[in-house]
Amino acid sequence: AALQAGPVTYTDPDIRLQAPRGVLAQDIGSGGIDFDLSGGVTLVSKSRGINVAAPRIKGVLVPDPARKGSRRVRELTALGAFALDRVSQEKGVTRTTKIRSIGAKYVTVSGDQARVTLDAHAEIVDDKGPRKVTLTGTRGEALLRTTGEKADLEDATLIGNVRIRANVRREGVVTPYSASGDRVNLKTDPDGGSTVVMTGNLKFDAQGDSDAQITGA
Repeated sequence: AALQAGPVTYTDPDIRLQAPRGVLAQDIGSGGIDFDLSGGVTLVSKSRGINVAAPRIKGVLVPDPARKGSRRVRELTALGAFALDRVSQEKGVTRTTKIRSIGAKYVTVSGDQARVTLDAHAEIVDDKGPRKVTLTGTRGEALLRTTGEKADLEDATLIGNVRIRANVRREGVVTPYSASGDRVNLKTDPDGGSTVVMTGNLKFDAQGDSDAQITGA
């Protein structure tokens, strides 16, 4: 295997991976790359619109069958303050997803889907044009579709002391919504809207009318 130690920079047509220190080892046979990096690690995937950062990241890159000469993330484990930012475009609307936690694991579950497990102090922000939703909780997970026109936050669940804050903008007027409970789930609907379901010790405060649907049990 080819081995790189010390300051690390890895680039291909899609991925850019940087860190002040660590180890990066390539399996010549499979083309996969194992890495264990620290000191402030950043990983960018241009095709998937994903930016990841954490103090330490261990993971595996594998050849991407859809992009010659490129690799994709098979999995990574982040230690410390984890940040994932994703920007996509759909019908002229910019959608931004931000995921934060202390410790996380990212796993590609199919060619265009990734599951992110959030260990502690979880926060997910889903901002799509006139609608912005912020979810916080003790821990949770999110399912991302990372390629194609429907690239999106598909599903997210947070557990433990959860809270939702939503701002819906219509005709220049912003209407705030907020609620808290024990568990919250957000699903992206086929039409691009979102449904949020909260359960356990629900406290709800909402104003006005909107296309956002918030239900509790």
